[in-house]
Amino acid sequence: MKLLYALSFFLIALVVPAQAQKVYNTVMDNALHVLNSPSSPFTQVQIALFKRDALLYLRKKAVEANGTPTGQFLDTQAYFLSEFLTLFFKGAVKTKRLDEDKWEKRKQLFTQASLMYTLVDDPDTSTTMAYMNKEGGITPFCLNTDWEKAYAAATEKPGIR
Repeated sequence: MKLLYALSFFLIALVVPAQAQKVYNTVMDNALHVLNSPSSPFTQVQIALFKRDALLYLRKKAVEANGTPTGQFLDTQAYFLSEFLTLFFKGAVKTKRLDEDKWEKRKQLFTQASLMYTLVDDPDTSTTMAYMNKEGGITPFCLNTDWEKAYAAATEKPGIR
């Protein structure tokens, strides 16, 4: 009987966090769908790789810090990660008509926002800076980012939206 209760508790513990992380799971599922689709364009695959890695990094660091991350924390970070990337790439489409100097300034603004608002104290810069140090990468952002704060910083600048 005790085993049945323990098993029931374990199964409930698995289901409740999964439901509580609806946004996180949706963003992750969408990224994995793009990665697993052989017809996905190169740019979408690169963005999906970054999303997947950023979400896995978030979960790993949240588990290390708190044991079990809250669904609200993961959902909020996943939401703002998506919004940050959408805003960045939406601007990329708009600024395609702009000169190289304006594009570089925009890219620098978003990169600095991702650097300025770290999520945790992580000395492993080879991991956290992997996308920033990637030659020709289209997602030059730090994995160790508080995406809610980075998004707020990026949207504070005039002309970003």
